[in-house]
Amino acid sequence: MQNPLPVVAVSLALTTFLVSLWQWLPLELDLPWAALLTLIAMGLGSLIWHAVLGFLKRRGWEPESTDPFGGADEARVVGGAAIGCVYFLPLAGLLAFVDAKTHHLAWSEAIWANFAFLVGTTCGGALFYGTRIRARTSVLGWSHLTHESVLVLVWSLLIFGFGFLGYSVARVAASGMSTADALLYTFIVTAVPVLLCYVAVLIFIQVCVTPRNPQHQARAVVVGLFSMFSVILAHELLWVLANVA
Repeated sequence: MQNPLPVVAVSLALTTFLVSLWQWLPLELDLPWAALLTLIAMGLGSLIWHAVLGFLKRRGWEPESTDPFGGADEARVVGGAAIGCVYFLPLAGLLAFVDAKTHHLAWSEAIWANFAFLVGTTCGGALFYGTRIRARTSVLGWSHLTHESVLVLVWSLLIFGFGFLGYSVARVAASGMSTADALLYTFIVTAVPVLLCYVAVLIFIQVCVTPRNPQHQARAVVVGLFSMFSVILAHELLWVLANVA
């Protein structure tokens, strides 16, 4: 284990930055509510995913050795699609509620936009796990830190990139936002969960991981927490960008 002090300093700086960002930007959803939604979405998503994983194994659609925490035996294409769909289903539902209650979007539009987000995360999950990126890159001789850093960048980019693309396309159809603006906003807000998940994994591996104990389960919890919170932040940032335009 390396000296944790520099990593602790980075963690504190990142936390301060996120809190400051929430205070400075004209976000309509406040920080305590965002934290509560994060915990609810993560808890419900994990419960649903584990139930679905058991069902997929009983049906023979996922191998019995499937590791839901990102180990050597990750999910395949069906499990990947299930991760993208059921794990982020509670988050999509909560964001639809936020869109309707906080941003005063019609319920039909809120549900449609966040359903499109869920379709995007499903496609991204199926693509990441279906192509067996972890298995393909594990033979390249990278260090554990480099390997996990690359994987979390690709994972978050595919899942949240497709997710926010779906959300933006749905909003274009409903609000008349230009396609060029929607694509630009998608690119900007997708960078939020991608970078935050990357930093979270970087800090976790530096502090908690040893060569003999990769801590797959704990790392998955950290990524899940940061991914939920960062998507909520990115969702609010997308509304700020749209309102400014």
